[in-house]
Amino acid sequence: MKEPESLNNLDMIWQKFLKEIAKEKPSVSSNLAHGYIVSLNETELIIGYDEEKKWHYDFVNKPVNIKIIISEAKTFFNNNINVKIILENGSKKKSIIEKKNNIENFITRKTKKEAMENPVFKKIIEEFNGKIKDFEVYVNMKNQEE
Repeated sequence: MKEPESLNNLDMIWQKFLKEIAKEKPSVSSNLAHGYIVSLNETELIIGYDEEKKWHYDFVNKPVNIKIIISEAKTFFNNNINVKIILENGSKKKSIIEKKNNIENFITRKTKKEAMENPVFKKIIEEFNGKIKDFEVYVNMKNQEE
């Protein structure tokens, strides 16, 4: 079982930026979350979307939404930052949503595997002559959001 890519510093910055935008307009934040930071420096933020996410790209590119994004970027990053939103063909980059889903799925699979191999689980199954079909694993992603 291959461990998924964890959230890096840029992802954490992106997440905090999305939370700030959500305070102003949640729909813009949720559509931005389907994109990713292509590049960030002192003067420029480039946000990318894979062509498969064109609907989200089109949504954030509406003038009213661009205005919110630029305003929040100037407050969050710095007053002189320029924002570009681009559509990329065949990008291998993953959005914050995809990364979090991969992490949650990995943790769930790993936890279920470990539980099924646990001697206590095995003893319960043996004792009641039973079988465990499935069980829920709740993943707390709070430490990934701080």
